Amino acid sequence: MKITNRISLLTCRQDRPRTPRSPSARRASSALLGTLALAILVGSAGIVWPRDDHATLVVSRFGSEARLLPNRIAFSFWPLAERIRLQRRDGLVLVEARVPFPQPDGSTVGGEVEIRVSGDGALPVSAASIRDHGLEDALGRWLRKTIRPPLEARHFNGDTDLWRTIFPDDAALAIPDLQPILDELLTELVAHEVVLRPTANPEGIRAVARSELRRRTTARGRVILLGLDALDWRLVDELIRNGLMPTMSELVATGAHAVLDVPSPLISPVVWTTIATGATPDVHGVLDFLEPDPETGQARPVGSGSRKVAALWEMTAAAERTTSVIGWWATFPAQAPATTYAQLRKLKSGLSEIRTQASGVSAMGTSS
Repeated sequence: MKITNRISLLTCRQDRPRTPRSPSARRASSALLGTLALAILVGSAGIVWPRDDHATLVVSRFGSEARLLPNRIAFSFWPLAERIRLQRRDGLVLVEARVPFPQPDGSTVGGEVEIRVSGDGALPVSAASIRDHGLEDALGRWLRKTIRPPLEARHFNGDTDLWRTIFPDDAALAIPDLQPILDELLTELVAHEVVLRPTANPEGIRAVARSELRRRTTARGRVILLGLDALDWRLVDELIRNGLMPTMSELVATGAHAVLDVPSPLISPVVWTTIATGATPDVHGVLDFLEPDPETGQARPVGSGSRKVAALWEMTAAAERTTSVIGWWATFPAQAPATTYAQLRKLKSGLSEIRTQASGVSAMGTSS
């Protein structure tokens, strides 16, 4: 009897007709399911999973905060914040900065700083600065403005081979220890190590060296380098003692003079180019009085184009000093450095005066 009643009840439930849903109800249900799926998709996209090889920096697209996320599951709504991956090495996050150093010639030389930090939290630079300049430049600008004593371009280049070649007598440059300074400035992060990397571009190092040379040579004055080919100092000294060379005597007394020690053979353009460059013949490239013309193969006199390295007047021009070069071996055709100006009017005036004096001497000699 009980079994029969249960079967009858089930039969009645199965035979009950279903009420069809209206189109609006079906649309509402589909919209609800779509919204739910979209929410799940967006929510999963906002999850930042921890990684051992990199960390995630989120930079607000509209606000001012740039924050390093913790190394655990975190959430960042990607339409509102940009994500930047930073390398993680030995548990520390590598944050790189490029410090700009404007040069007098209009160029900018950048020094690179690598900061290894731990922890999570806000960076000391604003999101707006990162959006405008990029992370490395924004952090570099902040470092240059904040670090005291200030960073200088020579701090990044003083330990390079090229810098030591330009300034061979310099003592080792003391590099400021930035780790404790940054550890104090980074309120939410911990700075473990700070590394200064030199400028990779040799031209950048030379630009900084020119600025350093300009800084060291603050005193203004004139220097005359007088060369007398094949001069014998023993003869000159004797003539000075006898009072026969008063002008040379004054030059020797008020200046500096020396005997040039050069290897044989004593070839004038080779020796004078060595004086002008401070380089040996195999480096500066002037090896004789003549050289073959690359187009015709015929012998031609060596000239300014034969020189492979910078001469003294080009070095002084780099330090924004004006230079006049007269009668120097192997300098034809004349080459005016781009940073100097030729005092043609003054030179023409001086030559005219010399010509006038020479004419007077000639006239005196003729009349007599």
